[in-house]
Amino acid sequence: MSDIILQGYSCFKMQENLPFDLVMLDAENKMYRIQVKSTIKRKTNYHSRNKISYSFGVTRQRRVLKKKNNNTYVKHKENEYKKSDFDILALVIIPLKKVFYIKYKDLKLKYVSLNGNEKMPLYKCLENPIVDEDLIEKIKRCY
Repeated sequence: MSDIILQGYSCFKMQENLPFDLVMLDAENKMYRIQVKSTIKRKTNYHSRNKISYSFGVTRQRRVLKKKNNNTYVKHKENEYKKSDFDILALVIIPLKKVFYIKYKDLKLKYVSLNGNEKMPLYKCLENPIVDEDLIEKIKRCY
């Protein structure tokens, strides 16, 4: 959220149990729903030929109450996101203090792997980005 605000956009946190975490307004006040995923360490990623990378599961965990022999327990179920769930995915690599942005339509799989040096800034995901050239240059230096 702070990364978006520092880039000059309005951003608001949403309530729990929605398929997105934040709402952001661009330069023309167009609304974007943003889903945030984060990771703290690199690990072997079996989805991309065992390379070590920062991995993100782009699925929604849902708790389902089950009953068995009069006992109730919680089971986690993995659901894929739908196009109507969010517009932009924000991937946060905590140790690097970096945020990478991907449009929903550009997602190909339900897993994303990053090395941490990719160029994926927010303004490339927006129809109406802020056009302050000084601010854009500062953002480019961060990526």
